[in-house]
Amino acid sequence: MDRATRGRSIIVTAAIACAALAAPAVALAASAAPAAPASAARPASTPPCKGSSIEVWLGLNGDGAAAGTTFYPLEFTNDGFHTHTCYLAGKPTMYAINGKGQRIGPVLAGSTSGPKITLKPGQTAFSRIGIVQAGFIAGCGQATAVGLEITPPGQTGQSSRQLIGSFTFPACKNKQFMNAMHVVAGVGIP
Repeated sequence: MDRATRGRSIIVTAAIACAALAAPAVALAASAAPAAPASAARPASTPPCKGSSIEVWLGLNGDGAAAGTTFYPLEFTNDGFHTHTCYLAGKPTMYAINGKGQRIGPVLAGSTSGPKITLKPGQTAFSRIGIVQAGFIAGCGQATAVGLEITPPGQTGQSSRQLIGSFTFPACKNKQFMNAMHVVAGVGIP
């Protein structure tokens, strides 16, 4: 065998050896590659929170006052017991109550508009509520409130209402004296 033939034989042998060594690696890489899904699965959408899975509580230390209004963080916690991730959006519905549990003044209507705040079990969102000092409202028929009835945003019905008691403040029997902001993520207590 001459030199040229021997050189071609070595090159062919080397190429075959490389192919033999590479074949298992290519096969291993191909088996490790993820298969394309048969159809794209749509992620489950997050449902709105149910009133029964939301604990409502109030940060009783007022976090500021402006023009006769004291602001409080009204907290909404996904209670974490047998609940799932859900969302709140909008403003709470609320009204003041007297010592007999009767409503004082107009109901502050809630809403469902606004950004969706996703709450995993145990997480909290809050709405900043403002209570206007009754003496600043012209024509206010004053009464003493001893608590609030709160319905979380997007909820209706008696079963969704929650009482925040032992919270005394001057209220108006005939004029709106409260306001609320949209819920936002996090705990609002400063």
